[in-house]
Amino acid sequence: YIKDPITENGKCSVSLHVKDSAGNEKTSEEIQFFYDTQKPVIKIEGLDQKSECEYGKQIGILLENKTDQWEKVILDGKEQKLEHHKITWKELAPGKHVLHLKAVDQAGNKTDQRIIFKITKVLPKAVKQFMDFISHRNKHFRICKNVL
Repeated sequence: YIKDPITENGKCSVSLHVKDSAGNEKTSEEIQFFYDTQKPVIKIEGLDQKSECEYGKQIGILLENKTDQWEKVILDGKEQKLEHHKITWKELAPGKHVLHLKAVDQAGNKTDQRIIFKITKVLPKAVKQFMDFISHRNKHFRICKNVL
């Protein structure tokens, strides 16, 4: 019988101790294994709370545990090269993008995650300051920021 059932992920070991009716006892060799029920955790860098990033800034994805592996990374329908634990993109085109991420750990637990994010255009600082100045000073004079 098992004294204490396994309740936490981590290293475990088991051995068998037997005794026959004549009183002979024998203990087996200890077997060690890793108990893992947690899926791989994917971290995303470079996006704000609204899942947005300004054009030209870097976006990165990585697996929290370095022993986990990418199975597939698809950006906007195109499969990406999986050369490193961390994958980064810079200067993605402005607009909406879709990332489909699949990862697996050594125990076979899988994560399948879809992330939709947006790359926003960045106005030059002088234009942005001018737009802010105009909109605060003259409420009758509105300029649509999207036109620029």
